[in-house]
Amino acid sequence: MMEKNGLIRFFEEHNRLLDPGALDLLLSQAHPLDLSRTILEEDREDIVITAKVVGRYLAGTRRPPEVPSFRMIAQGYSVPTRSAEPREAFHALFTDRFRRLHHLLRSRSELKNIVPVSSVAGHVGEEVSLIGMVKEVRSTKNRHLLLTLDDPSGETTVLVPADSPQSKEPFLPDEVVGLRLWVSKEEGKFARVKEVVRPGLSGGRTSGRSAKPSRTVFISDLHVGSKMFLHDSWDQLTAFLRGESVNPELAQEVRHVVIAGDLVDGIGIYPNQEKDLEITDIIEQYREFGRRMREIPSTVQIVAIPGNHDAVCPAEPQPPLANELLKLLPPNLEVVGNPSTFALDGVVVEAYHGRGFDDIIPNIPSARYERPTEVMKRMLAMRHLSPIFGDKIPLAPLARDGLVVDPVPDVLVTGHTHTSGEEVYRGVLLLNASAWIGETEYQRMRNVKPDPAQAYVVDLTNLGVTKLDFFGGPPKGAR
Repeated sequence: MMEKNGLIRFFEEHNRLLDPGALDLLLSQAHPLDLSRTILEEDREDIVITAKVVGRYLAGTRRPPEVPSFRMIAQGYSVPTRSAEPREAFHALFTDRFRRLHHLLRSRSELKNIVPVSSVAGHVGEEVSLIGMVKEVRSTKNRHLLLTLDDPSGETTVLVPADSPQSKEPFLPDEVVGLRLWVSKEEGKFARVKEVVRPGLSGGRTSGRSAKPSRTVFISDLHVGSKMFLHDSWDQLTAFLRGESVNPELAQEVRHVVIAGDLVDGIGIYPNQEKDLEITDIIEQYREFGRRMREIPSTVQIVAIPGNHDAVCPAEPQPPLANELLKLLPPNLEVVGNPSTFALDGVVVEAYHGRGFDDIIPNIPSARYERPTEVMKRMLAMRHLSPIFGDKIPLAPLARDGLVVDPVPDVLVTGHTHTSGEEVYRGVLLLNASAWIGETEYQRMRNVKPDPAQAYVVDLTNLGVTKLDFFGGPPKGAR
């Protein structure tokens, strides 16, 4: 049974109100969340959702709406505004990021008396809150932090005491945070940070589950075309999916395969890559990728996103593959942008390749590639997948920041690290989905220890996880 308060919060997060009659009617349905999503997607006019509005969507029948096997919710990539100068385009990007994350933060109960950044100094002897984007972080000789933040009104610098809990969690450039402050009466003193609030995940969030038996296999980083592609392990995986291996009863329920980027190895991605390539033509790499995809049963829906090795613009968010490459792929394969959010039998999945790890990990001393879910938890806390501008990861100057995590998914899957990991964080299943390539010289040089040929099989009725190890033979370690 859907939790009452969770459904109310779902509508509030989308700036809608739900009257009691509509709430009762929705809760009486077998799939209240799916019906609610349909109403929000199609009804752009009604601020207050009444029983009459809900009744229109029931259309005289008490049967729940059919839940499609695959439904696109949002792609991170959007078409750039051609007329905008680069500076104007980036201004639009950061304005959109701030606006959307400000909206999430302003409803947080911890942030009382929210004032614009430029007016903080005028609230002498008061406790106030602000919401700002981190512009600069500096350390004093006494190891205090000086945090400069800005918003559309201006900027201010505040003090985070070295001995405070607030100083233990590193601040990332360009993330949006809420701060509770004490503004000193002493002239020339910085306002002192008493609490840090990140957008995070609201409690009691409504989650999607499949109403019928359905499983999804999550994998990543195939790197087809590399000499290190794990042919034997891949053959074992596809044999499993065809029901020709161990656990055939598990394979029977697999309705989807999700691939979190780096479909092929690409050309010229890193120094001397040509020495690692088995296929040196990018078109032929995708032709071989298409052949490998046809080894998966045609009844299985495949959803894939590109990564930094794929033949798309490297700036994030990334668009889907070009049409001439899509023609090389089977019809049951849907290639969407990086990142993308979609529903599989009613379960909301956000797939992001994960190049943001390369910016976030160096900025958090405790972060490691070997512990990818720790970084993913920080992404969800920030509600942003890769906030830093001007570091390793180029950001595309789009009018909408497609790296903002909204809506909150039921499953967040990444790749890129060539490691693997799973964890449940505040109701969201986090998966880092391994790789199907062995260790390369470039990885050894960067001290990356891969954990290859791991597949996560997720039961969409309850988000239970079975991890299968295909490295070196038939799948091992089912649980």
